[in-house]
Amino acid sequence: MTVIKQLKKSNNKLALELTKELNFIKNVFSVLSIPLQKKGDMEDQMDFEMIGDKPEQNDKPQPARASNIIELQERLEKIKSQNNYNLKNKLAKKSLNSKLNKIKKRERVKINKHKVQAVLDSENPTETKKNIVKPNVNAAKPIFNNEGKLVFSKFDFAKLGDRDRGSKGNKDPKKLLDNLKQQEEKIKNIAEVDSEKAKELKEKIAWKNILQKAEGEKVKDDPTLLKKSIKKIEQTKKVSKKKWENRIQSVEKKKEDRQKKRKENISKKKKEKKAKVVKRAVKRGRVVI
Repeated sequence: MTVIKQLKKSNNKLALELTKELNFIKNVFSVLSIPLQKKGDMEDQMDFEMIGDKPEQNDKPQPARASNIIELQERLEKIKSQNNYNLKNKLAKKSLNSKLNKIKKRERVKINKHKVQAVLDSENPTETKKNIVKPNVNAAKPIFNNEGKLVFSKFDFAKLGDRDRGSKGNKDPKKLLDNLKQQEEKIKNIAEVDSEKAKELKEKIAWKNILQKAEGEKVKDDPTLLKKSIKKIEQTKKVSKKKWENRIQSVEKKKEDRQKKRKENISKKKKEKKAKVVKRAVKRGRVVI
């Protein structure tokens, strides 16, 4: 037992020492920058790249993009002529071929478009001229009305919804008739003093009425018509009053009828209830009729 205990202690000590050494080595490697081995194109050639905090810097300048088809073709031929035909060259060749095909396709499309346009122009030259839109030099300037609102056409529809709501006194025939009577009295009074002045006033009133009629206004200056309209209004008022009275009477009558019926029903139910009670009492022999 003692031997086993000693072995266990020695093992524990070894484990502690090993862990310490391992931690030390880890710390050392974390500080150091280890070179990474990189294979080149040739097997014998070896390049080394240091892994550190600084990013990689490629000293080789990148080739410029080809601007023409000729340049692309030259590059392709150059790649094909090379003896060491590796993966890098193969990929470059593939990309150049795809670029060449794209450029050729674009050129073909352009040529076809031009051909089609030329055919259309030859068939109907008038339509092509019509389709060309000339810039409108004499463009219409914005127009504003008196209120400063923008008008979108020759006609000003800004005041279309606004109604000329005159005073209610102008529509009331009684007031109009009173005004006419006052005018007549005024003219009579002036005629007693100066007949010419009265004539001028009459003419002035007549011209005013004519102008109002020409503008589209309704001029109510006929006393007979005004009297008729007053009578009509009074009659309508009387009729409506009668209707209202009849309505009130009918409503009250209906109300009374309902109340009467309700009372009758209640009294009937009470009587029936009493009769039932009496009937039961007679059956049981409590009441003798």
